[in-house]
Amino acid sequence: MGLKAVLIKKFGEEEIIEPKGDTFSMQELCTLIECSKVDFIATKIPNCVMVADRDAKAKGNWFLNVNHKASELARSSIGEATIVGSVVVCNQKFLDEGLPKRDRNQKHTTDVRYKNGIQSGKKNNEPQVDFNPPPPPM
Repeated sequence: MGLKAVLIKKFGEEEIIEPKGDTFSMQELCTLIECSKVDFIATKIPNCVMVADRDAKAKGNWFLNVNHKASELARSSIGEATIVGSVVVCNQKFLDEGLPKRDRNQKHTTDVRYKNGIQSGKKNNEPQVDFNPPPPPM
């Protein structure tokens, strides 16, 4: 197995980690960052997310455990952020739970449509709407 993820510990040390199976389970992530609930935070690294402790700031003296490296990485993508505790940064394909699932095949296939709050059925001869038309010619 190749490089899977990086564990950024709360005081900045980094450790390369791999999942026990093909993907990280939620229990495995919680054990790595020592928490019971996680949050997924976007990063500027393509297809990568940061997994952090959701309740870290609710713990006493949280300000003593600010992870400056992780906070800087989060700030580069989401703006102002203070990350507390250890985090895991990994590719999305190595997460098997927690991330919202998107079904790309459902574009324009809905049987029910709403226009001005009125429900109508899909008509077979109804044209498909292109929401990204090409720019006008110059």
